[in-house]
Amino acid sequence: MSHQPSLFDTHVPPWELDAQSECRAAQVVFSEPPWGPLAYRVPDALANGVVPGVRVQVPLGRGNRSVVGYCVDVQTVSTPPAALKPIDQVLDHEPLLTRKLLELMRWISRYYLAPLGQVLETAIPTGVRNLAGSRLRTVLFPGPQAADARAVQALPVKQRAVMQVLLQAAEPLTMEQLRERARCSAAPIQALRSSGFIQARQERVLATPTL
Repeated sequence: MSHQPSLFDTHVPPWELDAQSECRAAQVVFSEPPWGPLAYRVPDALANGVVPGVRVQVPLGRGNRSVVGYCVDVQTVSTPPAALKPIDQVLDHEPLLTRKLLELMRWISRYYLAPLGQVLETAIPTGVRNLAGSRLRTVLFPGPQAADARAVQALPVKQRAVMQVLLQAAEPLTMEQLRERARCSAAPIQALRSSGFIQARQERVLATPTL
């Protein structure tokens, strides 16, 4: 009797089995017990951001309590992806420590028999940790010229529309926000900045990484 091939072949090629048995993982340490390191899976969407020296937000324990830890190493491990909890977020756009400084922190940890996460938390100033999770952005707001209603009305149509949007806004807007709301290019906005109708300043805002 000849073998009838199955319509839904369940055989998985060896190379696919290999891919299912390994994943990209980060070693994470904490500033309080449990000190770690603990291994966490690096989701594809965060692959570029998870590097040694950045802080990450991860689920911890049976209740998956959200905590912040330090990524100290990243490598491919022979562990099925489903066996590791994934990293939720990357909190820093750039590492707080270079590789050389991280090695120094490892040495201090070994020499003083102190948990690496505790050493990192002590060595990195609070101000640096706070600013690492933020970024500078340029916002636009009405300048002195905008107080003259007649001058605003005398502006070209596109520039006048931009000023109306900005004057009605409850807070300063970024260039992208103003362009979207006024449905215009950057040209009329730049012209208004040059003539003093719009001014700009930089402000620091918390950066919210996306998954």
